[in-house]
Amino acid sequence: MKVTGARPHGLKYSFTFHGPDNARLVGHDNSHTPQATRKGVKRSRATVSDHRHRHPRDKGQSYAYRGAVPLITDFFADVDRYLVHAGIKP
Repeated sequence: MKVTGARPHGLKYSFTFHGPDNARLVGHDNSHTPQATRKGVKRSRATVSDHRHRHPRDKGQSYAYRGAVPLITDFFADVDRYLVHAGIKP
């Protein structure tokens, strides 16, 4: 993939963890720029599209891409945190 401002590393990725109803529970991706909100007010969009969703209602938090191995490690750490919070042993 071509290097762009939104994807300075030249990669497109999407890692998602879904529940039994196929709803996304946790995700790391760069398909769009994150648009976080605070008390219902939209903040400015990020220029880099790397972000993560740490729970089903998370609209996306910026993520600092540091390479493929840290990305995968961080994704599974977020999945483990979600499972522990849900009372499920990872």
